[in-house]
Amino acid sequence: MPSNRALPLALVVLLPLSGCGGSSQVETVSVSGTVTYGGQGVEGALVSFFPKGGGRVARGTTSADGKFVLTTYDDGDGAGIGEYEVTVVKETTVEGNTPEDLAKQAAGALPGKYGSTETSGLTVKIEEATDAIEFVLE
Repeated sequence: MPSNRALPLALVVLLPLSGCGGSSQVETVSVSGTVTYGGQGVEGALVSFFPKGGGRVARGTTSADGKFVLTTYDDGDGAGIGEYEVTVVKETTVEGNTPEDLAKQAAGALPGKYGSTETSGLTVKIEEATDAIEFVLE
């Protein structure tokens, strides 16, 4: 006759294995593109895709030629299918407080309007994998 003590032990061992109904990760597709400002690729800008209706944000940082690759969960995995509001932020810091130093700092930064979904005016609809997204900032 089986012991009644074995049942609670079996439940304690099996419960953590049961999970919570699956993963909440959305399927992603490869997404990349380019950011330019003043006709030049923007290096070191953070590009963020905010899903309309909420969800996990996809982000990428631009390379020297302004190219970015989005990441949602794992490095370079892209973004989920859907509509996004986009921000592009690049802040620079320059040591010193002279007018020349402040001018260098301002020249390296992007206009503040691109730092908010409320004011950037940048939107994207992802329907499939793409490497053709272009943001031409003014």
